Amino acid sequence: MLVPRLPSFFKSLSHKSFAYKPIYYNPKLDEKEMRKRQMGMDFRKGSTTAIKISKKARRQYNIRLAVIIMGLIAIAYYIISF
Repeated sequence: MLVPRLPSFFKSLSHKSFAYKPIYYNPKLDEKEMRKRQMGMDFRKGSTTAIKISKKARRQYNIRLAVIIMGLIAIAYYIISF
């Protein structure tokens, strides 16, 4: 026997699931793409340009973050002082 459910203002969280089946599947093409991805990833691992890009992006992020923090501190100081 099932316990009756009480009405609730909040929905219970549950994920949606889909039963998607592709219309056309080519296993040879899938294997070829997987090999391309693996070869590309192995090639990029030894490259130094990926490291330089990440350092450059990290530096830009840190500069942007510092400017935002200084701006917020200036706004807070202006609000508190007046």
